[in-house]
Amino acid sequence: MTPVIVQATIISVGGIPDSTVNATSNFTGGNTAFFIHNEWNGVPTGVTIAGAASTRDATAALGGGDGYAIWRIDNVAGGRNDVALAGDSGGYISGAILEVSGLIASPLDQISSAASGTSNAPSATTGSTTQAEGIAIAIWANGNDDNGSLAPSGWTNLFNPTSAGGGEGGSAAYKILSSIGAQTATFAVNGGGSVQWACRVLTYKAAAGGGGSVSDSFEGAAARQVRTNAVYRMSPRSEREAQQFLRAQKRAFSFARAA
Repeated sequence: MTPVIVQATIISVGGIPDSTVNATSNFTGGNTAFFIHNEWNGVPTGVTIAGAASTRDATAALGGGDGYAIWRIDNVAGGRNDVALAGDSGGYISGAILEVSGLIASPLDQISSAASGTSNAPSATTGSTTQAEGIAIAIWANGNDDNGSLAPSGWTNLFNPTSAGGGEGGSAAYKILSSIGAQTATFAVNGGGSVQWACRVLTYKAAAGGGGSVSDSFEGAAARQVRTNAVYRMSPRSEREAQQFLRAQKRAFSFARAA
C-alpha cells in the first residue's frame, strides 16, 4: 500500500513555554501523526498528539541549545487537531505536523546515525529498507542561524525557515518510497553559507496492500459459487442458454473488477 499524505501543517512558534499547536484539520482516527521540529533553547521533554502521549523517534542537540526532534503517534484519535508540548522552555520552534494514512502500527524501519558537521550540505543516510513501500522523513538542525533549506532532489519540503523569518534554523522533508534501498537526504543551506548542523533520516513501513490474484478471478471458488447460485436462480431451460448466461456474467464480473 502506498502511504498517503493527509495533511501537512507548517508550525512557527516563539517564546511560549509549553505551547499547544494545531494541525489545519482534525485528524482522521487510525492514521499516523508526526510532530517534526527544530527548536532553539532545548526540545520538549514530551509531546501529546490529540490527547495521547507520542513516541520520540529521534532527537539531537547542538551547542547553544539548537536541536531537532521527531515525535510520532500511531492510531491517532480522530476529531482533534492539537499537539501539546511539555517541558518546553519557550524557545523558537520551526516545524510541521504531518498526518499519514497507510502505515502499519509501530512503523519505524530504518534510522540513520546522528550525522553532524560544519558545511553547507547537511546529509544523512539510512541502511536499506526492509520493504519497498513506505515513507522517509529527513530533518536537520542549524546551530548557527535561522536559515533552512530547500528539499533534496526527490523529496518534498515540510518547512524551510529563512534568516528573516524569526523561526529556528534547519528544515525537514519527506519522500514516498516505492522500492527497497538505503535512503539519503542531502540538503543545501539557503544562501550557501557554511553552518554547524545535525541531520537524520528515518523510514517508516506501509501496510500490506490489497489487489487481485488468481484466486480472486471469476474462476475462483467464491466466484464459482456465485456463478452456480446465479444459474440455478435463473433456471435456464437449456445448456446453451446456461452457457450464454455464464458468459454474460463473466463479462459483467470482469468489468466490475476493472472499475
